[in-house]
Amino acid sequence: MKKVEVFGLWKDILDRLMSYVENFPKKVRFTVTNRLINHGIDVLELITRAMYESGRDKVSYLEECNIKINIIRILLRISYERRYISLSRYEELINSINRAGRMIGG
Repeated sequence: MKKVEVFGLWKDILDRLMSYVENFPKKVRFTVTNRLINHGIDVLELITRAMYESGRDKVSYLEECNIKINIIRILLRISYERRYISLSRYEELINSINRAGRMIGG
């Protein structure tokens, strides 16, 4: 894992995600958006923890990271299908998330 590169990439993803969810409808702003943001922050935290660990601890952080990333993918897909997010924004986020996932090793 390229430590600094994946951290920077995920920070950018999280920034865009936070910006995009501001436009979600009010009815899901406190459910779906909170879940997306919280999982995104969790991924950033897990990447940070993995940067300072080795061995089993590092692997467990990265595995947890992959789980959270998959949950974000699912929530984004549902958000796109419900038209809370445009196709171009969805594709942009998913491509970046997939890139980060490959860097993490999942």
